Amino acid sequence: MIVDPVDSVVIFLRTFPDLPKAVGDLNARNVGDPTLYVFSTGGFRMLRESMDRTDIKYEVYHQDRETAVALAFEVREHLLSSLPGVVAGNAYVLDVGEVNQPYYDPDPTSREHVYCGEIALFYVQN
Repeated sequence: MIVDPVDSVVIFLRTFPDLPKAVGDLNARNVGDPTLYVFSTGGFRMLRESMDRTDIKYEVYHQDRETAVALAFEVREHLLSSLPGVVAGNAYVLDVGEVNQPYYDPDPTSREHVYCGEIALFYVQN
């Protein structure tokens, strides 16, 4: 069984009703819809091949800058505080570390406010 760590994070984040309903990728997204985009930026197998680390980036898109930053830091809190020890999808999450706290990176095409953060996800197959 293959573990898709991005899918596991998406499954986890979709359990929070206070986050945007559009969580995952940008397919079928309408500009202006509050969106939480989640994707992998790389990773590797570690500790004598007993677990994996995948770096996961999240981007919060919103028309209102204050709402975008608030949502990004809320996502950060959920990932760092609530995700360790959780089974989501096919992954058992051992730990989560922060790579980058949310930072401002507006979308030049849609002119939406975007805050991006990145975590290191440590997991094993469930």
